[in-house]
Amino acid sequence: MKTGKNTIVYHPEKSVILDCQIGDNCKIHAPVWIGKNVKIGEGTRVEPFCFIPEEVEIGKDCFIGPGVMFTNDKYPPAPKKDWKKTIVRNRVTIGAGAVILPGITIEEGAFIAAGAVVTRSIPKGELWAGVPAKKRKRKRVKQYGKKHLNYYSSL
Repeated sequence: MKTGKNTIVYHPEKSVILDCQIGDNCKIHAPVWIGKNVKIGEGTRVEPFCFIPEEVEIGKDCFIGPGVMFTNDKYPPAPKKDWKKTIVRNRVTIGAGAVILPGITIEEGAFIAAGAVVTRSIPKGELWAGVPAKKRKRKRVKQYGKKHLNYYSSL
């Protein structure tokens, strides 16, 4: 595991974190499972009980909620040559318990609601929710929402 400056991995003894790259100013909350060759960009937060296997790349300033499950194998057990890469671009939020199927790209600023099952790539800035995940209307953040977001981004 290679970590950047000011990155905190809480209770690493309670997690499985293989040979991966974690950028500057990240927070990784135990327990998590992070596979070999995973890349996590600077300023990203990974909450407890996440599973991030090999072939996943997460951008900068993302929030990966508790219990998020990434997959790299659509038809297990498939040989490694059949695994698909999953890419999460910068400033993406993925809510608690979401499942991200393999071979998907989630574009910058997208928001995946809690419990969603993402079966296809997600365009920039869109909100997706449900099983399977579908595009939803995004509401404006009111003033109290901005305060809430500022509080969590400061943690």
